[in-house]
Amino acid sequence: MSLRARGLATKRGSTQPELATAACHTDKFGHIGLPGDRTCGFDKGMRSSHCKSLLHRMRLLLLPCLLALFALRAEGLAQDVEISGIPDGAPFGVRARIDRARLVIDLSFKAGWHCYARDVGGGDPVRLRMRKATHATWLGDLVLPETKDGKLAQNVRLVQQLRLPSDAVDFDAVLDLMVCDALQCLEPIELRLHGRVEPLRVLCVVDVIDEHAERIRGFLDERGFKATLATYRETTAADCEPHDVLLCDSKLFRAAKLDGVRAFPKTNKPMVAVGFLGTELLEAQGIALTAGYI
Repeated sequence: MSLRARGLATKRGSTQPELATAACHTDKFGHIGLPGDRTCGFDKGMRSSHCKSLLHRMRLLLLPCLLALFALRAEGLAQDVEISGIPDGAPFGVRARIDRARLVIDLSFKAGWHCYARDVGGGDPVRLRMRKATHATWLGDLVLPETKDGKLAQNVRLVQQLRLPSDAVDFDAVLDLMVCDALQCLEPIELRLHGRVEPLRVLCVVDVIDEHAERIRGFLDERGFKATLATYRETTAADCEPHDVLLCDSKLFRAAKLDGVRAFPKTNKPMVAVGFLGTELLEAQGIALTAGYI
């Protein structure tokens, strides 16, 4: 498998940076090597039918990988969870956020106060349980910080991996806590965590809304995204705003239509740019350095 990375370079004797490319290939075991016989001539117009076929297969693999990575790392798009049941004057603060892959609960205890990671003979361990109204699946156990004495103090982060249905869902769970200091333990505390979790809204931008585009939308919808199709030529800045991320797709090198790509409105929304049209779009947007693309 061959791939190309793109970045800024400067010619000798010049202070003007320009876009540079570097190619490499991987063997069947995924080991990266230097350019060789199996490296396709991307910069020569993709003349080889073998290269076109290879690029097509690579792009099909790239799309789900990028989206899965984005979904798992999109903590910045996580939603706050409403919390009730906090006692008046409680010696701790709490905040919870959820996306479609995990629930994160942050506890902040005042000096001397703690809860328990395990049963130490007098203090019940922290426990997260789902209420019946929630259509969610726990993936593994609640992840707790490491502790030698079984006590969780100061700043504590609890993480529960989960899977939610593909559409919007009303999340409802309970966190059980036993909070103590050296002199006393409070009555057992039940914190209710609840809220509505919306799917990630993706604007899928294509050159033409055809069968290929509809397949992409179906692929995204089946995996918990809420996808909307639009074309490069007709999309406006206002169309981008309601969405959490833009997926800018491209067909094969010579099958793609450039109509509207370079005039695409500038936006501050996160953007996943794929293939030839994605490259043209990034350059038109004035983005000279990207994380890499195939």
